[in-house]
Amino acid sequence: MLNSLKYLSRSAYFFLRQRRWFSKSDLGKEEQQYSIYSAIRREGFTVLDGYKSAEWCERARADVLKHITDRSVTTPQLEDTRIVGVEKLSPYAHEFANDPLLLRLAEMYAGGAETLFYCMANHVTYRGGYGSGGEWHRDSFRRELKALIYLTDVTDADGPFALVKRSSGNGRIFIDTLRMALWGVKDPTRLKDAGERLGYHAIRAKAGTLVLFDTSAIHTGIPIKEGHERLALTNYYVATKDIEIHRAYYRDKVKML
Repeated sequence: MLNSLKYLSRSAYFFLRQRRWFSKSDLGKEEQQYSIYSAIRREGFTVLDGYKSAEWCERARADVLKHITDRSVTTPQLEDTRIVGVEKLSPYAHEFANDPLLLRLAEMYAGGAETLFYCMANHVTYRGGYGSGGEWHRDSFRRELKALIYLTDVTDADGPFALVKRSSGNGRIFIDTLRMALWGVKDPTRLKDAGERLGYHAIRAKAGTLVLFDTSAIHTGIPIKEGHERLALTNYYVATKDIEIHRAYYRDKVKML
């Protein structure tokens, strides 16, 4: 019980420190931006079909795959291979990473100045039943946006990205944190089988589909089937004032270009 109380108090500290309870976003008058923003606030994510053309995705895929086998730039994971900072290698990733609309949406959602931390290429192939991202998790408690684009068509067999709808709300986060405390789990963002318990939405879509999601929503990649692959680009945005903190944290954990 004592350990559970210590865990709960630690979780509450991080929740209160990172969560922006009464953020006032400058929504502007752009109807499309407001519609996207509202959908993410409500559901925890939104999906935009055809954000890039199939032809653009095919060129981007070929370009990124040239670097995936280069061990000097990749960070191999148990479940996938990643290039952190791929925008420095690929003109297609650079274009996606510097999309002004995506940065604008990230700032609207966070309620303050945001900076692109990096764009990541994520290549998923069959590795014994693991899904990209590992167990169901939240990245943090902070209200923060990621932008993910599929460069390949994604079906159930291709290990689709998946989320638990409306899991980024304060109430859901509090309940999950309390449950993890009672279970004695040390990290309140790692949520074991939460997707199976709560029900999840897998995003099966064509290449060029954009997924914008709150990183405090519960998410992971569904395990891919043998003989299939998934390739995606993901923009990571962070608070501008905290970027050096993030660089210091990740410096020894991944290869950052």
